[in-house]
Amino acid sequence: MRIQSMTGYAAACCAAAMSVSPARGQVSDCGTEITPVEAAELARLEPLYQAAPQVARGEPFWVAVTMHIIRRTDGTGGLPADSICEGMGDMDEMFSVAGIQFFMSQPIDYIDSDAFYFDVDTLSEINVMRTMNWVPNTINIYFTPNLAYENGSLCGISAFTSSSVQSIAMRNSCMPPTNHSTLSHEVGHYFNLYHTHESAFGDELVNGSNCSVAGDVVCDTPADPTLGTGNVGSFPGCIYVGGETDPNGDPYAPNTKNLMSYSRKECRDHFSASQQVRSNTTLVNLRSSYMHEVPNGPPTECSACADIIDGDVNNDGQIDIFDILCELDGFIGVFTTCPLAALDVACPPDAVIDVFDILAVLDAFAGEAPCACGG
Repeated sequence: MRIQSMTGYAAACCAAAMSVSPARGQVSDCGTEITPVEAAELARLEPLYQAAPQVARGEPFWVAVTMHIIRRTDGTGGLPADSICEGMGDMDEMFSVAGIQFFMSQPIDYIDSDAFYFDVDTLSEINVMRTMNWVPNTINIYFTPNLAYENGSLCGISAFTSSSVQSIAMRNSCMPPTNHSTLSHEVGHYFNLYHTHESAFGDELVNGSNCSVAGDVVCDTPADPTLGTGNVGSFPGCIYVGGETDPNGDPYAPNTKNLMSYSRKECRDHFSASQQVRSNTTLVNLRSSYMHEVPNGPPTECSACADIIDGDVNNDGQIDIFDILCELDGFIGVFTTCPLAALDVACPPDAVIDVFDILAVLDAFAGEAPCACGG
């Protein structure tokens, strides 16, 4: 297995997106499930949220993330870096009210493995993959084109504070630009947010009488019968069209736009106020080691690009004539020595090897700090 890294804060240098191939067949929303043992452990945490909720401060808490992109063994394939950039932007927007922002504290980690690229179809295999090159005190997120477990295909799977494996796995086709909600959904789980239709703690009633102890144990999210394409109308209306009733016979009136629901992906666009507070409380009290000081503030677009475009496209630890030759090979469509992903160095990545990529490597070869973002 060959592992490569791309330096820099990829999240800060994305201005445009590339299309991601759609998944074949039906893909389930989420594999993050609460077992009876976990339900008991998580229930013991509820006094923390009920008695001393954390409120957002003036300055955001910066949370470190580590991104792992699975590619074929020969270094080809893999999620485009700009999809991660766009996903990071979505996360920042969705968690802004919670006072949480995200940054990449280190290079993207490329894991070159046919096994993880083509054949991840059990929970055990998912867990092996999402412990590869695991970095402590950061949210480790793994991206692969094929993600499934025993119950079927998945868009993503995450972890609660009680989970034995502390990382997230994502299917490439469930990332931007086609899907702007699933990544934030899975990160929501990481901060102990539950599905709005959760039943591990009991079924939430429409009248809200048990909202603090059942369902998602959050009282500003209405009871949810489990949403999906079958009972939610098309975007942008996203109207609930199901006729389900709760155990009392009261008709459900769920929020079809909540990120922690199973509503249509394009409909989900926010966390409730209580979910935001709960996320903040989890971070401060249970995941405080993930909070970091960002040197000189958050990375700017141009400084991020300078980090990413280091010019060492053949990953041999130095910038030399062989990097230039590799870039020129890519320009004419030859990727036998260096894969396209390594040669696409101009910011933002655009999956095209052009003159801007060549100029970036030439700048690096000349000892200049290259930056294709202007300024």
